[in-house]
Amino acid sequence: MAVAARIAILVVDDAEDNLRLVEKMFTTGDRPWDVTTCNNGARAIELTASHWFDLVLLDLEMPSMDGLAVARQMRAREVRGGPRVTIVALTAQTSRAHRANALEVGCDGFLTKPFRRAELLSAIDRYLRG
Repeated sequence: MAVAARIAILVVDDAEDNLRLVEKMFTTGDRPWDVTTCNNGARAIELTASHWFDLVLLDLEMPSMDGLAVARQMRAREVRGGPRVTIVALTAQTSRAHRANALEVGCDGFLTKPFRRAELLSAIDRYLRG
């Protein structure tokens, strides 16, 4: 039986409680996750420049550098020849404008907080498997 490849995921959120909650969602079950967390946009840019991630779960509303700025920088790096990573925006805002802004800067998808584990896994399957 072949062992499934690990899926590298970066979770970016300025709220430590949110990071712990999402991390806990990944610790149950038998899927092969490799989860890294960080609590600010600048660190997310550093991490994605030096490590490969299959997926970035990106909070849109962070102080200093919000998720929209992070997504813009990640997509700009890709234009210069960097690898393309899947970005799913995370936000408590449910307006169409927030969703449109996230998609406009290059996010592949959108997940509204709070979300349940089943919603997270469904989003991962949808965005990573196309």
